Amino acid sequence: MTASNVERGETELLHRIAYFVASGRRWSEIARELGILVTYIRALTGSDQFRPLVDQYRLKIDRGDPELVEFEKKHQEDSLRTANMQLALEEQQFRLINQPESYTHRDLADLIAQHAERLDAAKVVSGTVDLATNLALARQRRSTLAAERPPSSAAESREPSSTPAEAAPADTSDTLQ
Repeated sequence: MTASNVERGETELLHRIAYFVASGRRWSEIARELGILVTYIRALTGSDQFRPLVDQYRLKIDRGDPELVEFEKKHQEDSLRTANMQLALEEQQFRLINQPESYTHRDLADLIAQHAERLDAAKVVSGTVDLATNLALARQRRSTLAAERPPSSAAESREPSSTPAEAAPADTSDTLQ
């Protein structure tokens, strides 16, 4: 990711925040939707450099600017994409915890590549999936379930067989000279 992409992403975030503040949304709602802290919004709204941007969006909202229709449409698409991604992550996390043996390293690499592609390489997304912890939890859960499971009756009825083929070979070291 280049420096210009990062700057573009930060500029886009500032414009989104300004638009939402100008449209009257609550700070907590903006923070939750954009994945930022309320204190960041508070700091921005107190900034002399940010206020003109909010005022500019208030004027555009009052005039019914068609540019804002595109802006809102893009935001809705991003929100839908984020919601779908969250759902996919939750499904994968459920599978990882409940069926860890069904994953290979290749599967995990493919999942990461798919998620990165869906999120678009130019966007910065915060979030983690702690695979090591989830795998450890899954193994712990599996061992707990195995300990709780009563032994099968077929395993109890088996007795070791004593056929001559399975008997240990006799020590022949004395016969060889």
